[in-house]
Amino acid sequence: MGDAEKIIWDVVPVADNTGTGWKAVMQVDVNSYGVCAALHMDTDGNWINADASVVGTMPCMALALATGTGSTDVLLKGIMRNDDWNFTIGAQIYVSTTAGDLTDTMPSATDEVIQVVGYALTADVIYFCPSSDYVTHI
Repeated sequence: MGDAEKIIWDVVPVADNTGTGWKAVMQVDVNSYGVCAALHMDTDGNWINADASVVGTMPCMALALATGTGSTDVLLKGIMRNDDWNFTIGAQIYVSTTAGDLTDTMPSATDEVIQVVGYALTADVIYFCPSSDYVTHI
């Protein structure tokens, strides 16, 4: 395969709160978390915070690449760095029960949604590859 056919992502983005990979400019209506917010496409086609404790805000299919709302960049699949994360290397990453947040601890309470959205490459870098499959804990 020649270089023209390759998709190359930086394994470790050079700066905090940055991502590399498949990006799009989309309308974000609710982002209370900021950069790296887990986002769900709402019924109007715009993005809102994903929250594992609210089934109607799942699944997460993007990460915010900017703070706030409006027409902004989102990461659909790729590598994301956040120096505030402290994940276990190699751990699966899930949507948290805190709106917009991610965790390496699987939600476990009744009616919480379990969705794998990626894997920790380092303590502060993840491979974001959200599965559209999810289950509700019973």
